[in-house]
Amino acid sequence: MKKVFTLTTALYIAANSLAQTQGAFSYQQTIRKNNNLPVVSNQVAMLISILQGSPSGTAVYSETQTAITGTDGWVNLEIGRGIPVSGFFSNINWAQGPYFIKTETDTKGGANYTVYKISEFSPVEVKSNPSENTPATEHVSPTNTNTVPLVKGEKGGAVLPE
Repeated sequence: MKKVFTLTTALYIAANSLAQTQGAFSYQQTIRKNNNLPVVSNQVAMLISILQGSPSGTAVYSETQTAITGTDGWVNLEIGRGIPVSGFFSNINWAQGPYFIKTETDTKGGANYTVYKISEFSPVEVKSNPSENTPATEHVSPTNTNTVPLVKGEKGGAVLPE
């Protein structure tokens, strides 16, 4: 059931990817309390970092965002469009991976962040024209429409470039 839900989430995000802005990618996550219940209809503050090399790697980019969770605890973010804390999103060399997305959350909307999740961020190559007989050779980049980066893991959601 979890696999069907994750696949459904990935397809939903893929269908909505056309509305994204240049140089950013959509990211969805369910925010949960310590008792595993979702944080419902609440403003949360998040610190998002792109880590290079490993889950404890160097943060090549960090930003803060605030969002209001839905009735199911979901937040929808555009990573790359928050308030930069360190680094430049446009300077990330996606071919120098692996990369990991680290999300830290304050469920009360402040700046008392706790690590919520670290997920590997990896490219999945997609042909823009399925009838082409040539292999896809593009590297992951939020501005490259031939590559779809995905977050690995059973609870991870898809993230798609502009």
